[in-house]
Amino acid sequence: MQPLPIPPVTQTLQRFIEGISPLLNETELEQTKAAAADFATNDALILQQRLIDYAEEQAKSGQSWLTKIKLAEYLQDRRPLALSNNASLQLDYPDKAAGTARAASFIHRMVRTHIDYMSGNITPPTDPRGQPISTYNWRILTGAIREPHPDGDYYYYAANQVASRHISVLWQGHHIALQVTDAQGRVFSVEFITKALDSIINSEYDQPAFTFSAISALGSAKTAHYLDLFSKEPANRRAYDALRDSLFTFSMYHFADSSKKTELEQAETEQIQQQTFMPGNAWQFKPINYQMDLQSDFLAIHFEHSEIDGAALNHLFTYAFALELQDDNNVSSSADEESELPSMQQLDWACNEDNEATIASIVQDIAAVTAQAKQIEVQRCTVDYSAIINKNSSNKESSNKSSSMKVSHDAMMQFALIYAQLKVFGKVRHTYEAVDTSHFMAGRTEGLRPNSHEAIALCQALLTDNATQEQLASAFTAHKQRVIACKIGQAFDRHLTGLKMMMQDSINQTDMDKARTFFQSPGYQKLTGGDFLSTSSMGVRYPVKRILFAPTYAGGFGVNYSLGEYKYEFVLFADKESRQHLNDMCKSCIEGIDKLIELINK
Repeated sequence: MQPLPIPPVTQTLQRFIEGISPLLNETELEQTKAAAADFATNDALILQQRLIDYAEEQAKSGQSWLTKIKLAEYLQDRRPLALSNNASLQLDYPDKAAGTARAASFIHRMVRTHIDYMSGNITPPTDPRGQPISTYNWRILTGAIREPHPDGDYYYYAANQVASRHISVLWQGHHIALQVTDAQGRVFSVEFITKALDSIINSEYDQPAFTFSAISALGSAKTAHYLDLFSKEPANRRAYDALRDSLFTFSMYHFADSSKKTELEQAETEQIQQQTFMPGNAWQFKPINYQMDLQSDFLAIHFEHSEIDGAALNHLFTYAFALELQDDNNVSSSADEESELPSMQQLDWACNEDNEATIASIVQDIAAVTAQAKQIEVQRCTVDYSAIINKNSSNKESSNKSSSMKVSHDAMMQFALIYAQLKVFGKVRHTYEAVDTSHFMAGRTEGLRPNSHEAIALCQALLTDNATQEQLASAFTAHKQRVIACKIGQAFDRHLTGLKMMMQDSINQTDMDKARTFFQSPGYQKLTGGDFLSTSSMGVRYPVKRILFAPTYAGGFGVNYSLGEYKYEFVLFADKESRQHLNDMCKSCIEGIDKLIELINK
């Protein structure tokens, strides 16, 4: 598999200037150009060679030059995870069974995927171009967790062992370790798992002082502090160790519609908000947490983002959902003959009078994070694009019937977001689009910056109804060039991150003055100062329906956009500052698409 490339420095700096210039004023642009020119002929050459040497060393262990850099970047951010870096994927699970039977079939398929991976029985998937996809980050399938500690976080990976494995079931605030493979490493059948889940649901439990997983919502420092206090009790140490070594967590619940009149779409939006952001629905330091409503088809994975990306998970679910369900012949003979359920053990936090003050503090901290989470609002909107569909075209592009123009759906939706910014705020601010690069060795994502001069000019003309097809074609071309640069490892975003990280070898404070000036320039500060729009898309809606995540910038928006058979869908997430503009942004996205379609069909 090809290593992640390191682009030429001069190319990276040129593309950086092109990418950031639409967001800078004249003075800022000139300062950034000057800093980049000095950097290119001095310190950049040293840092580039260090990065090349580092990449060669990392490749020996199957990693890219970006692997440890990105992991460290994530682990250094110790804020509450659901409100910062974590994300969720809403899944389109094809099994139409209901309740615990559906839950059991899903668990069975996912456990088999874990076992297949650990047994070396998974052939690496390929992308639409036939390129093999890296499964480096699938190593979390052995069971993994981000461990918060007072002096920093690190990742723990359970042993690559298939026998007698378990998952952590979260039910009504409790934690139950449920065995899912027997002593020979065979996965329990759907029937047996169904019986186990029914047993969990039908059991009686005391009301916990707080939901088992809620302390994981407090951020690294507080979670580490409370875990340290709790772990002094052996029972709590056992509970945490079981959680840490579990293949994944599985939270099942009954969504309560108190009004009994909530429409299906609104109920789904409410579940998106609750399951993605509210404390207590996932152990937020685990990379795999499933959340299933037993009364509807809502199913999501909430994932800690340090070690895995949405695109990798998309490939994972494509594999898992294609697995045929197995019958009871795959269960160990002893369990079969004696009709025993898989072992289950309730492992809640042991709370007593000695830690009443700690519990009161935890409850108070959970309430504070809950208040923050409630401030995130979600709104969905769709717009019909069927007027530009050529039914013989791919999902990536459509050909307009009356012209030879190739229409990129990804570009269309990004242009709509630029249009919405101009319409609602009168200006365009920084936007991030994740582009999958997993066809490289240990590849993850590259950052696409879609706000090109051509796209902004197009959308400004759309506002006054003066846009031309020539402007649209130029904007499409600019967008395509940026996508290609990302896909072939020749974009600028990650490369600049790598060069900056290589400065850590410069001990002398007078070293790297040209580099310091560049990385403090207005342009680089704009690049790294936060994304007003953080956007992500899988394209189509299977097996992943939606990508769900909080805004990454105060006053900004998280945006998922996707392609249905005849409609685009935008899902916007706003915080306490931006939510007053949420409805206007959605309306403007629809208006922008309608104007683009009208322009295409001229």
